[in-house]
Amino acid sequence: MMIPRQPYSFSGVVATLCFFFLFSFALHTLASPTLHYCRHDQRDALLEFKHEFPISESNPTANAMSSWNKSNDCCFWNGVKCDAKSGKVISLNLFGVFLNNTLKPNSGLFKLQYLQHLILYSCKLYGEIPSSFGNLSHLRKLDLLKNELVGQVPASVGNLTQLSDLSLGENKLSGKIPISVANLTKLRNLDLSNNYFEELPSDISGLHSLEYFYVSGNSFYGPFPTSLFRIPSLQWVHLEENHFKGPIEFGNISSSSTLNRIYLSRNKLDGAIPESISKFLNMEKLDLSYNKIIGPIPTSISQLVNLTYLDLSNNKIIGPIPTSLSQLVNLTYLDLSNNKLEGEVAGFLWRFGVVNLSHNSFSSFGSSFELEEFGEQEYVYLDLDIDSNLFRGPFPHWICKLRKWLRLSINLSNNRFSGSIPQCLRNFTYFPQALILRNNSFSGTLPVMSADASVNALDFSGNRFCGKIPESIGSLEELSILNLSSNALTSDIPQPLADLKNLEALDLSHNQLFGQIPPDLGKIHSLLTMNFSHNNLEGPIPQDQKFQDQNCSSFMDNPKLYGLEKFCGKTYVSNPIPKEEQVINWIAAAIAYGPGVLCGFVIGNVFISHKFRRINPRVVIRSAR
Repeated sequence: MMIPRQPYSFSGVVATLCFFFLFSFALHTLASPTLHYCRHDQRDALLEFKHEFPISESNPTANAMSSWNKSNDCCFWNGVKCDAKSGKVISLNLFGVFLNNTLKPNSGLFKLQYLQHLILYSCKLYGEIPSSFGNLSHLRKLDLLKNELVGQVPASVGNLTQLSDLSLGENKLSGKIPISVANLTKLRNLDLSNNYFEELPSDISGLHSLEYFYVSGNSFYGPFPTSLFRIPSLQWVHLEENHFKGPIEFGNISSSSTLNRIYLSRNKLDGAIPESISKFLNMEKLDLSYNKIIGPIPTSISQLVNLTYLDLSNNKIIGPIPTSLSQLVNLTYLDLSNNKLEGEVAGFLWRFGVVNLSHNSFSSFGSSFELEEFGEQEYVYLDLDIDSNLFRGPFPHWICKLRKWLRLSINLSNNRFSGSIPQCLRNFTYFPQALILRNNSFSGTLPVMSADASVNALDFSGNRFCGKIPESIGSLEELSILNLSSNALTSDIPQPLADLKNLEALDLSHNQLFGQIPPDLGKIHSLLTMNFSHNNLEGPIPQDQKFQDQNCSSFMDNPKLYGLEKFCGKTYVSNPIPKEEQVINWIAAAIAYGPGVLCGFVIGNVFISHKFRRINPRVVIRSAR
């Protein structure tokens, strides 16, 4: 059965045609590229700017501006961006283009009055910053980082009220920061680092949009800039490496502060750490190192539960470590070295990834340090440095409880530990990546390392280890530093040490080692320094270039080692004469003594003296001195 077609209505046909027309127009619009028509005044200003710089063919960045010519639209020139509708130049990015000149006050650059982004990072610009920058009132980002600009920041920078990012770091700027900077109320990032600035405005709290403040590596002096911390939006503060002095005073801080990084290291700050630091609840990194801070560690610091990095090293902080630090569950780096802390070291500290407590007066580990402190946690890494304290007793047994880690580094140097290395460490599959036991009183034999251990530094120097050097050390493929000096080791030098392909430094001095120096050590390409002095080694010094590059002191005081004249010169030669030659000399002397009776005692004494000098040249050297 046929179904009859319905006749088309006139209105339906019109609607269909309109639909197809609009659909085709939309497709054409989307497929067509956006057209830019660079304004001639903008093009001419760019060409004028280009011709101000001596860009030659030999310049490696000359091609960066090769497209700048009248044959094409300036909106498509390299580093240039225009507004799509008006053709006004709104962005100029010449990152790394070596302009090698100054910025002139009447430069064509300042005719680009619609610029919003200007990036002249690392362009080898020198001279002063022209005040003409103040004419670019639409600027939102001004980046002059890493040039050689000198002089002061012009006050006209205060005219750039739309600016959100101002980067002047790594130049040679000096003097005061102009008060007009306070007009930049939209500024989010201010980078003045690594210059020679000396003075900040007394009150910069008007920068109420500021989030990132970098002024490290300058010569700023005066009291701590308290007004800075009244800015509610502030997140990162870098004031390190300046001359700020006096106590740290944060003033009235809101508990809603967004501040999460404070770097104040290497200044002249004194006084105690204020309790008000606890208000920075979002704090993640705090560095107060290398100042003159006194007093105890405030217990309120434990309220910074988001803290991951804490460096209070190189100050004059006193007292014990507060147990409240155990509440810093996110802390992975703790450096309290070079202070005047004392007492016990609590067990909870080893939950942190990096712990540096060196150069204090800690005398013992806290009684709470037991197995339950570790539980079944999966340790990612642990760097423990307790160098130069007053610890005594046996090797810390709790190290044997650390069974789960990806990285472990232990430095127990310059303490008063004694006794032998525990058995658990001798057969450790996951031997610490670095084990530094220097200058203690450990004794017994050296631990036998597993071939699977990923250790890269072993320093057992200045102890009382005896016996043999384990051949298993030669299986430590990643070992770069091996120091066994100043012990009582009695063995030859194991040949497997030559298999340490990554070894850079080897010190076996001041022991009782015997035998020859393995020549194959000279085949270790990475090996830079060797020391075999003050042992009982014998035979020739190997001729490989690695040995020839060492100093005389690396082989001294081995009575049976010969070949030193190549290192020390003939004046200091103390080589033994081979036994066969000694026998011949003594026979000749005996034959001479017979006729000497007839020639008298005087001739005999002269003859004897002459022969004795030939047999023992060391006596000649000493008498000559």
